[in-house]
Amino acid sequence: MFRLASQQRSGALSSHRKSSRCRRHFSLSAIVRNPITIPGRGKYTEAESTGADEEPREPSPIQELIMNHKNDVGDGIRTKLQRNEALTNKIYTVIRQEMRKDYEKDRKNLLLDPYTFRNNLQRRIDEYQRNAVDKPVAAMLEALEKEVNEGLKDGEDDGGTGWGDVSGFALPPPGSLVQSVFDGIKFHGILLEDKFQSVWGTNQPLLITSNGTMRVFKAKDVQFVIPQFVPKELMESVSGPEFLVQKNGFSATVEKILGQLKEFEKGVATREYDVIKKLPEVWEMVRDSDPLQTSSVTTETVVRIVFGRGEGEKLLNEELFATHRAMWNDSVRFWADTTNHRITSRWQARSLERVRGDEIVIDSVRHRDEKFKGFVEKARTLIDFSKRVIRPEQRTRLPETKEMRPIGHYTPNPKDVVTFDDYDRQVIRLMREAIVFSRHAIQLQDLGWLRTTSSRLMRSLERYQNEFDILEPEHIYNFLVDIGVWAPWEQPGLHNVTMQLPGMGYAQPDRDQKVLDETQSFSVEDKMKKWRKDWGELEVYAIDDAGAHELDDGISVEDRADGRWIHLHIANPTAFMDPEHEIAQIARRRGTTLYLPEGTTPILPHAWTRGRLSLGAGVGKEGMPVLTFSARLDEEGRVGDFEVTSGLVRNVKTFTYNDVEDIFLKRGWAEQSIAGDAIGYMKHEFGWNHELEEGVTERRLSPITERDVNNLKAIWDVMRDFKKERLRNGMVLVDNYNLSIKLQQKLPKTPQLQHLEAPVFYDKLPGIRYELSPQSRSASRALVADVAVLGNKIAAMFARRNNIPLIYRTQSFNHAHSTTPWETILASRTSDGYVANEHSGAVLESGREGFGFGTTPGPFELLGLTGVDDGYSRATSPLRRYLDMIGHWNFEAHIRGEEPIFSNKDLEKIGLEGGIREQQISGISTSIDRSWTMRVLKRILERDGSLDMRSMVIGNQRSMRSAKAMNVKYGVQCVLQLDGVTLFEDLQAVRPGVVFEGKQLAKLHPATRHFAVKANLTDLIKEKFVK
Repeated sequence: MFRLASQQRSGALSSHRKSSRCRRHFSLSAIVRNPITIPGRGKYTEAESTGADEEPREPSPIQELIMNHKNDVGDGIRTKLQRNEALTNKIYTVIRQEMRKDYEKDRKNLLLDPYTFRNNLQRRIDEYQRNAVDKPVAAMLEALEKEVNEGLKDGEDDGGTGWGDVSGFALPPPGSLVQSVFDGIKFHGILLEDKFQSVWGTNQPLLITSNGTMRVFKAKDVQFVIPQFVPKELMESVSGPEFLVQKNGFSATVEKILGQLKEFEKGVATREYDVIKKLPEVWEMVRDSDPLQTSSVTTETVVRIVFGRGEGEKLLNEELFATHRAMWNDSVRFWADTTNHRITSRWQARSLERVRGDEIVIDSVRHRDEKFKGFVEKARTLIDFSKRVIRPEQRTRLPETKEMRPIGHYTPNPKDVVTFDDYDRQVIRLMREAIVFSRHAIQLQDLGWLRTTSSRLMRSLERYQNEFDILEPEHIYNFLVDIGVWAPWEQPGLHNVTMQLPGMGYAQPDRDQKVLDETQSFSVEDKMKKWRKDWGELEVYAIDDAGAHELDDGISVEDRADGRWIHLHIANPTAFMDPEHEIAQIARRRGTTLYLPEGTTPILPHAWTRGRLSLGAGVGKEGMPVLTFSARLDEEGRVGDFEVTSGLVRNVKTFTYNDVEDIFLKRGWAEQSIAGDAIGYMKHEFGWNHELEEGVTERRLSPITERDVNNLKAIWDVMRDFKKERLRNGMVLVDNYNLSIKLQQKLPKTPQLQHLEAPVFYDKLPGIRYELSPQSRSASRALVADVAVLGNKIAAMFARRNNIPLIYRTQSFNHAHSTTPWETILASRTSDGYVANEHSGAVLESGREGFGFGTTPGPFELLGLTGVDDGYSRATSPLRRYLDMIGHWNFEAHIRGEEPIFSNKDLEKIGLEGGIREQQISGISTSIDRSWTMRVLKRILERDGSLDMRSMVIGNQRSMRSAKAMNVKYGVQCVLQLDGVTLFEDLQAVRPGVVFEGKQLAKLHPATRHFAVKANLTDLIKEKFVK
């Protein structure tokens, strides 16, 4: 399974699924080794089951499944594996149906106590598995198992359903060699176990180094892995530190392991010296020919260059680790991939200009030569001018009238003319990278030269010592703003070369953006025109924010003879281009649309996503092309039937979330949203000119009729049943926030550094409207989210039923990461599945390791999709996610009766790079939203003179100095810095749910997104916070 993180499942059902996907051994009969009875049927004796005179008896439901299955099995091992796994799922369905009959007798208890129901369910599964199948059934399953495993021994491929980890949270098995990094210091050793219980009650991985030191570390800090470095049979006798040490030292097993590690280190040391000597030459070979552009290279490629290994030739582990260590230390020429180096093994080969420029600046700052002194004097002049003139002017300028001009930028010279020469730009570039890669320098690679050089410069300026700690990245950010290099709203993360965003001086992203900007029409015909179903006048409701333009989905309800159907109509860009199309290739490189307050970086042309393909653009005579995911649900919220069709919609109605919310509230379908002083609700405006909004309509909206109200009520009722079913299956939701950040003026582009000849200042700050509200208080948003979950579930079920290759998403919880009992967390849920705020940290920590991708479906516990027929894929946003487009192409091929465009093997590569890209975009989007939140808090502080610093603990306690918390007033996560804690026992008061007053603001840094509040144990004001 392609894991975003390690996934721990309990119970026989989970363990069977794991074994059924193993390349080396496939097991069907393991679940039924102990036959005796079938639920609701009599007991069998061995004589009865094998006697010759036994009268023919009606086959059991499971026997019927197996007999039908035998007639359908194809010749290929891959087909057998897929169908045998489908058979296993059907067997579990029969077992669950038998069990459900028992529980239907007491629905009240099931609803009141879902946690007990789930526990009992698992126990009953185990019981039924032991007793559900008789001897003939077991024999049938064993024969199938043997047939498949014999084929695997002969070398046949099982389809390649196992991918790799992309999050950095997953761990290799015990016995693997891992290198981790903490605070810029690297260490490596043998992983002993991944569940070593720390003093904080949480589980952490534990390794042992070659000198016998044992260290705990974080999975996300692992940078290099050699899986199963120590043989499995040797590791089986080592189980935690209590088994490591004998009376006179280490056990013989541990000594043997350490001896193997020491021999390996000797081989690495000799090879590392060879790599170090050749790295400058290798860099010259792999760097970009354009002196301004970076390139990328993998560790494996460098190994082949240094050691002369040909393509396909096996690489030694000593060579790989030696090369990794050498490149890790040569951080002037090579920078590790900041997204997930452990998975990609990718390095940036830095550009010629940056390497040569850094070498010049490092030497100049070290010797404090005349060029360096000249730059310091220029910088001091500009800093003083900025603090005296620019900052006050920006904050006092009031918004103008409707004729408001854009933000002006100008180059006012202070007393003497200040210009930047080549040396100045080299220093500025180094300082910019010191802030862009500040976290990179600490967590990933040793960039000591960068920290040392930037620190020496800041001390020489003698301007920031009283504002910030000299080592804080925030003061470097202020320095770049004060000397007129960055705007006061600049986002450092956008300059990271790994992001490859347009407008940042990178060639390929800029070329891609030009193509998207110039694309106005479709270049190919609608490939699905012949197969489209015309939905006629069926109402399609597209519900989104008032300012949204890329409406990629709409909802319908339809009453048929067999029941009520819910349809989710999805925009269909893939019908107008092949995967090789230039636009499709741009979408693949970008991965997902990046939405920021500063602007949008799309994967498709705006002319498409806001025009012909958007459900909000207005439907012409030809109708709107869609791919529709439909389902009929029973009264319990379970999917009874489903289909995926290509179609045309003609009656699209566009509503806002507020429109639908008003309907729900007026009719009493949903509870009143809480606002005002409730936790997490915040609305502020700074420099916002309301005159500019008069007469402005953000997008065309439809009038709401009584028929629309009735249709929305029908959709609401069905989706409430669907949500109840997921709640019974253990769904838990964390109350995320609907964040709306609007800038009233378009921000001017920051001049690219290579063209910067003089400082640039800005005459005012942008007008900001900021609104934050908990997602749990919006019934309309919950409705749209639930329909999307249903659509994604239908996509997975349709693909499974028709053997369509698809990228599935999975998620599971590791309860060992929570010190709070899981039943307590489940008991705190609202009727919509949201856990109490104090448990949000425990849920996030327990679940973040369980996210994964793969070509085999699995449970998604967070959303309550845990049934044997469940699965989850994303297919509802092809206008903004490339991986959604992949599914659409394969669905369309199936509808046309053609072979899939992408095989499982194709999806392995596409899914790996797409998953990493999604992680990059999600990370930068979250960090920039938080940065704007910090800016708003800073403006509140400037306006009011203080901030409300009440903070609620939300995470497990892992330090005597601080705790993860959430600000009660603003709904923003912060760090609670604890004073006066001297004993471990003192921390008993610091537990999830308690609220501290907060006596002093410790940090509020927008650029680095740091928000910290100081508190004493005596500042405890509430034992339990209630919304």
